[in-house]
Amino acid sequence: MPPQRARVIVNPTSGARSAERRWPQIKALLEDAGLRFDAVLTEGPMHAALLAGEAAGEGYDLVVAVGGDGTINEVVNGLMGAGGKAAVDLGIIFTGTANDFARNLDLPRNLERNCQLMISPRRMDVDVGLVECARDGQTRRRYFVNVSGAGFDADWMEEARRIVLPLGPKGNYLAAFLRMAPTYEPKDFILDFGDRQEEHRAYTVLFSNGRYSGRIPFNPQGDLADGQFEVMALDLPTFVEAVAANIFARPESRPGSEWPKASVVRLESRQRLSVQADGEVLGELPARFQVLPGALRVVSRHWPAMPPQP
Repeated sequence: MPPQRARVIVNPTSGARSAERRWPQIKALLEDAGLRFDAVLTEGPMHAALLAGEAAGEGYDLVVAVGGDGTINEVVNGLMGAGGKAAVDLGIIFTGTANDFARNLDLPRNLERNCQLMISPRRMDVDVGLVECARDGQTRRRYFVNVSGAGFDADWMEEARRIVLPLGPKGNYLAAFLRMAPTYEPKDFILDFGDRQEEHRAYTVLFSNGRYSGRIPFNPQGDLADGQFEVMALDLPTFVEAVAANIFARPESRPGSEWPKASVVRLESRQRLSVQADGEVLGELPARFQVLPGALRVVSRHWPAMPPQP
């Protein structure tokens, strides 16, 4: 049955304020679809998490995130309860820059069909990641649904946020990449899988739940619902090849490695490195990464399970 009561959380700054421009159309499409909802616009960082947490405690059946991956991450962090499971279903209307999680779910790119999907009974249970790391002497915990990691990816995100030129989000990321890539040195990582340790000299280490990171298909065979991460220690040639393939629209040129899978991993480095989750920089290594199987139910075109993508 369609949800009886939904809260729509809109991040007006998402996608260089595309969500703000498109919100009147989205609101009308949701009303035409017959969704019974109230809507709230976010006012700053982590406001979406607060609004989602309130909805979870007020008996809503569905929370719809209107925004990009950062908005989705905040909403998920608000929905996750103390028991490590979301009590309210999540719907997504994507208006962000990369929209990695929406790509992983194969959501319709057509806005009208995306909105109509919010009244569908189709759901799938997906895994949620949990990362714990240190910042300013305190332990920080953050849920994520797509990818977390340390190394170039986190440093790249920090650099992109420091760029003040009017390039837009995509331009800032490209400028940051071109500035950093020629001189970035590989790092020394230690991965503790519990039953073994591995050392890698790599550009970055990613813990991937889905297939995409920054619209780049690092993990083409990723499965949102297999209860495990793909653990990717990417060297410089592999990383640059994947980024270049995305920039120049050559999807056939992408990593094809068989990555090891794990449900809990501890990551350390001999260097001081930042940690990111779903594009948000949280703290520094060492960090612990854990999968919470089937912890989140999302509105999906595929039911009961999503087929693997080619």
